[in-house]
Amino acid sequence: MKISPEGIKRHVNEDFLKHVIDNITVSKDPLIYHYASVTALYDGIIVKNPEENKEICLRASNCAYMNDPQEVREGRSFVDKITGFKSTLKESKENEEFFKEMFYLISFTSKKDFLPMWSMYGKDGTGITLGFDRKILSEIYEDRFFKCIYMNKHILKEFKHKFSSSYNNNSPILSKENAYGKLAETMIGGFIDVLQGVVACLYLIFLTKNSAYEYEQEVRFIELISDKTNTKYRHSNNLLIPYQEISFPKSALKEICIGPMLDSKRVEKSIKAFLEANNFNSADIKIVKSKVPYRGK
Repeated sequence: MKISPEGIKRHVNEDFLKHVIDNITVSKDPLIYHYASVTALYDGIIVKNPEENKEICLRASNCAYMNDPQEVREGRSFVDKITGFKSTLKESKENEEFFKEMFYLISFTSKKDFLPMWSMYGKDGTGITLGFDRKILSEIYEDRFFKCIYMNKHILKEFKHKFSSSYNNNSPILSKENAYGKLAETMIGGFIDVLQGVVACLYLIFLTKNSAYEYEQEVRFIELISDKTNTKYRHSNNLLIPYQEISFPKSALKEICIGPMLDSKRVEKSIKAFLEANNFNSADIKIVKSKVPYRGK
């Protein structure tokens, strides 16, 4: 039995997975940003005596320890409302924690110089933002950078409609003619539907956030960790947070924005000297001062 490429293309282009992918694909903006402290830049982000193309190190924190206490739960709720049935992840808290423990995340954003982000993640204006080349990162870690989805009534309605039309109107239908071929096509089409649906729902579970966080415009790096051998721990807010070290080449770092509460001239001078001491060409990295007028808390 042969399924025509045109039929597959039509089916895939109209299905729920494509709609999800369209909504989580990172925009074509050249840079994505990561907020950090100056201390973090010195104490780990720039690697001392690194291997080639591993000059930068960011920490992917375990999903269960993110700032949003509704991580995963919000995504599960979104999936439940879209599909109209309870997700299997909702059966027990143990299942939820199991899934959380498997996923490690690094948060980036499309917002380079944004007051709420300085306050929340930029050490109250005394931190920095690191601008990374989106294309370089994506080439190294293919299919691991995604935009978050922020659940609201409009988004929910849109996804429910797409799910309904994909899984009701596009289902293969049996006919008396060529019964065996149609049966095989229906079974294969049904399997593709189910597989696409599972993948789409997993994306949504780990990328959906409460609308209160929409200002972050988060771009999320997702790493699935099954082997905990390389897990390390850091201390924050009276918690010991598990993380994995993710390496990037120095060529990916294109810009540094200095927080609004810092002495920009002296900080810029010190950062340039530090980069040069660690074999970065500071001329390749644009260093700018925040334009946000802010005196701190």
